[in-house]
This record gives sequence, C-alpha cells and structure tokens, in this order.
Amino acid sequence: PEEYGEQETEAHGAFDRARDAITLPLIRACVERGQPFFGVCRGFQEVNVALGGTLHPEIRDLPGRMNHRMPPDGTLEEQLCLRHPVRFTPGGVFARLLGADEVMTNTLHGQGIKCAAGRVVIEGHAPDGTPEALYIRDAPGFTLSVQWHPEWNAAQDAVSRALFGASIGFYFAGRGSESDADDARSFADHERIQTRADRQKIAGVFERRCRRSTRQHAGDLGHALVAGDRLDGGVRD
Repeated sequence: PEEYGEQETEAHGAFDRARDAITLPLIRACVERGQPFFGVCRGFQEVNVALGGTLHPEIRDLPGRMNHRMPPDGTLEEQLCLRHPVRFTPGGVFARLLGADEVMTNTLHGQGIKCAAGRVVIEGHAPDGTPEALYIRDAPGFTLSVQWHPEWNAAQDAVSRALFGASIGFYFAGRGSESDADDARSFADHERIQTRADRQKIAGVFERRCRRSTRQHAGDLGHALVAGDRLDGGVRD
C-alpha cells in the first residue's frame, strides 16, 4: 500500500517487497519501451500499481462483492474451475480478440483494483463490478492483462489460447521470428484485432508454439511475461 500512498492494514497480509522492487519498475520500463508483456492475476494488479493505480486489500469485505479467492477445499481441478463470467466493453480490444462480449473464468485472488491508473483502460468486469481485464492506453507494445489464471488448462481453453496466442505472437513479431512474426504483423497493435480471421490467426500462433520445442526461447519468454502469483498461495496476490 505504501506504493500508492495508503496505510498498511491487517487485511493486506504479508508482503513481498523484493518482488515489488523488481516488477514495478520493470513494468514501467516495458510499457515505455514497447516490450510486450501479459499480466496475470498479481501481475494484473502490479500493472495498475506500477502506473499509479490503487488496490483494495480484500474485495470480499466490500458491500456487494463476491469472494474471489480460491476455494480452500476440493481438487485442483475443482478449485480452478470456471466460476464467474467476465463482461467486456462491446467492440473493445478483448471483445474483438475473443470474439465475445462475455466469457467464463476462474478466480483466485483476494485483492482487486480500487482506482485505475490514468493510462489503464479497464475493459472487463466480474458481475460484482470487480475489474478483470485491462490494457495500457497508447502503449507501443502488447499490454493486455487479466485478473484470472488463463494458464490453467490453456491448451484446451479457447479464451486462454487466444490470449496467449496474441501475447506470444506480439513477442515473436518484435524478435523477427519468421512465421510467427509474419502472422503477428497483420495485427501489430491492439486496435487492429477485428475479424474472426484475425482471431484464428492468433490461435494458430499459440498452437504452433505449443507443438514446437520451446526450450530455445523459454528464458526469453519469461522476461516478456509479468507472471501471476503461485497457485499454492505462497505469494500474496
């Protein structure tokens, strides 16, 4: 909370200030340099804080809000099942990318965006009003970020395939990686994702990358992603 001028409370829980010291300046540098990243869960929240936004420490305590935290019991599949819809801005970046104004997602977080930073565009909300999807206005690179965990069951989930396909496509376009770059250049910014053909092309990028060996680029991809918190809850979300 000191990053955005608020007092620490018991609801905030433990902190990882070493991570904050790395990720927050890294996000700002990526935005300004056009380095693509895909924010996931805690990463979604960090993007907002890095650019000047604030967070609620425990959104389930707010009037009218649901509990977005991971259920304490059940199998991993049950804990990570699709639990609520996310509604997107009609005609916006996410709606065009995913080909739908509403999708179902999992939910595993306690904190949530309170006030969006000036350049943060919130395009998706849960039914209780909690922000769930954003991008950075006028950023030269890919900045889409989501509050849920699309990495779970990503190869089988159409929403996850589209999101990861877009982020990977933009990343390899920036590196000049042959076929992936050729596919990605046709939608070199968020606003050009318009048609079903665009979405299919994005999904194709992801599927090809899944089929190939990723050992060569694994380290580089790690730098391009602003990862979410560990699923075991070991890091504060």
